[in-house]
Amino acid sequence: MAKTLIILNGPMGIGKTTVCNCLKKRLQPCFFLDGDWCWDMSPFTVSQENKEMVLDNIVYLLNSFLKNDFSKTVLFCWVLPDEKIIDEITGRLKEKVRVIKISLICSAGVLENRLKTRQNVCRETFEKSLSYLPKYRHMDTFKIQTDDLTVEQTADEIQKILMNT
Repeated sequence: MAKTLIILNGPMGIGKTTVCNCLKKRLQPCFFLDGDWCWDMSPFTVSQENKEMVLDNIVYLLNSFLKNDFSKTVLFCWVLPDEKIIDEITGRLKEKVRVIKISLICSAGVLENRLKTRQNVCRETFEKSLSYLPKYRHMDTFKIQTDDLTVEQTADEIQKILMNT
C-alpha cells in the first residue's frame, strides 16, 4: 500500500497546526511536519537563499518520513498560497505516495478573530494572512470551511476525505 501524504494548507492563523496535532493522535502511527519548523530563524528574513533552503529542508524531511516504515501517513502543514510550491515539493518526492491536498478556509471575520486571540501577531502578518485567504478558494484542493467547526470536527472532515479518496 502506498503511503499517504496529507498536505494541509491555509492562511496563517486558521488552525492548521492545531488540526494536525489532533490528526496525529487519530492517525497513529504517523509523522507530522509543520513547514514553519523549517523556516524558524531570528530575525525572520525572506530571501531567495532562505526560500530555497526551506524547500530543501521540507523535501528532505518529507522524503525521510515517506521512506521510513514506521508509518503509512505523513501530515504536512504550511502556508501554501501558490500551487507551484506544492507542485515543486511533490515533484521532488522520491517515494510513491498518495497526495491529498486540503485547504482550510474561513470568512475574513473569523480569521481576524482567530488572529486576534494569538499573542505577538504583528500587523504585517495580520494583513498578509487576510490577503492570502481568497487564494485558497481557487486552488485544486479539497476545501473545508472552518467557520463553525471545532478542531475535532475539522479533523472529522479530513478523515472523511481520506476514506473517500
